[in-house]
Amino acid sequence: RILCPIDFSETSRHALEQACAFARWYRARVSVLHVVNLPLPPTIPAPGLGVPATGVPDELPALPLHRQEDVAGEVRRFTGSIAGADPNCVDVVVVEGSTVREILRQAEQMPADLLVMGTHGRSGFEALFLGSMTEKVLRSTRVPVLTVPPAVERVESVTYQTIRCPIEFSDPSIRALEYALTLAEETGAR
Repeated sequence: RILCPIDFSETSRHALEQACAFARWYRARVSVLHVVNLPLPPTIPAPGLGVPATGVPDELPALPLHRQEDVAGEVRRFTGSIAGADPNCVDVVVVEGSTVREILRQAEQMPADLLVMGTHGRSGFEALFLGSMTEKVLRSTRVPVLTVPPAVERVESVTYQTIRCPIEFSDPSIRALEYALTLAEETGAR
């Protein structure tokens, strides 16, 4: 199972193309995930003080079912526009909540064998200030993550010629090397 979170951007389009290429190669299913971030409700006055409370309610209102269906339709249209996306091998998942938390939760619940995520390529102060959703997921998941930069060309297959895997001899980097070697062996890459 491959999990590919999307946000309807060109970057997530490239990531989904990669995910579909992997799915064809491995005869796998792709779960296309879109997380709807709900706006926070207005502040709630503290009892008897007339002053806004500082906390946020434990439970936010649920996204109405008709809106979930609308968003799922948008995800299906987006997925249908991807070259090589086999509708028989693609599941659409729409959830509400915190994007990073929901990506991690979905990856664990499936369980996903691979997460494919686009990177927006921000750098410098912008990356520092905005943070990187992909980086937050990378640092918190146990699932292998393939990151796809914005400049990637359209992909038809995953038969790579060369795979570069930097290591620094830590346990996680050795596991990454093992994963890269397996991928290279299966696809005929160096």
